Amino acid sequence: MTHPQVICLGEVLWDYLADQVGKSQAEVSSWTAYLGGAPANVACGLVKLSTPAALISCVGQDPDGMRILEQLQQLGVEIGGIQQSAQATTRRVYVTRIPTDNPGTELVYERQFVGFGPLDALEFADRQLQAERLPEELFAGAKYLVLGTLGLAAPVTAKAMQRAIELARQHGLGIVIDVNWRPIFWPHPEAAIAQIRDFIQQADILKLSLEEAELFFQTTDPAVIQAGFGSHSSASSIQGAVITMGEQGCRYVLAEQAGQLSALPVQTVDTTGAGDGFLAGLLHQLCLLGEQTELSLDVAMGLISFASAVGALVTTKPGAIAGQPTASEVHLFLRQC
Repeated sequence: MTHPQVICLGEVLWDYLADQVGKSQAEVSSWTAYLGGAPANVACGLVKLSTPAALISCVGQDPDGMRILEQLQQLGVEIGGIQQSAQATTRRVYVTRIPTDNPGTELVYERQFVGFGPLDALEFADRQLQAERLPEELFAGAKYLVLGTLGLAAPVTAKAMQRAIELARQHGLGIVIDVNWRPIFWPHPEAAIAQIRDFIQQADILKLSLEEAELFFQTTDPAVIQAGFGSHSSASSIQGAVITMGEQGCRYVLAEQAGQLSALPVQTVDTTGAGDGFLAGLLHQLCLLGEQTELSLDVAMGLISFASAVGALVTTKPGAIAGQPTASEVHLFLRQC
């Protein structure tokens, strides 16, 4: 087992993207499978940037699960923390791509999550992550733990997530939470909002989309959002909140440095995984900072610019992982912008 700098915990799955772009689910005649799941996307993006990363998750003992393990291993992600369930199958998510209604701009296709095939949202292996099987040795020497919130919909996985946070605090890791709100994963989405609000109080760094910021905090000001969480934050970790806004760019506050950055220009093919790429880029840069917890305005802007470049480049190819860049590709892209 390798020693990662970043541990990502949460779902890994197959995104089945519609081959017929712009069609409704009923009109789609074929789908193509892409490795996905936000925590898995972040782990893969980090490894591509040369930051060692591990994934903690649970897959089925089925062909889909075996293919995931093989691909992650080929990509260089540490998979020693991935459990396998003999009772549940590996998750598939079906995604259509619908053109956005933005007159005067280039045509961009947005994702729509349309279901899990013949199975219910509750019937997948990622709901069976066992707290007692988390490998504590992964946490020794790591710098950050990254979690989404989808696992909170399953009591067993939610317990494992809380255990991971306990281990992270014991070993001095910063806690990064990406809200990743997907109502389709929750049996009772309305009740989920309060549960997620409570969970994100444990974050050192919180990442949200524009819609998530409005839903959970009723504001799109990162400084106001940061003031609304973090009562358990470690004084040794950089604190912050980042709001990604797609073609509008992002807003951020990191170690008290606040700002806004416009979106970087690329020829967008597929927006899947753009936010995950952004987070991978940010974490890569934070790991390079080492133990530094105070940032100048220029350094904070540099971190966000690098993260934004990673997110932008991810959109240039289909799926969340195919377009993930190397660090040298990011630096070249930023020089050309």
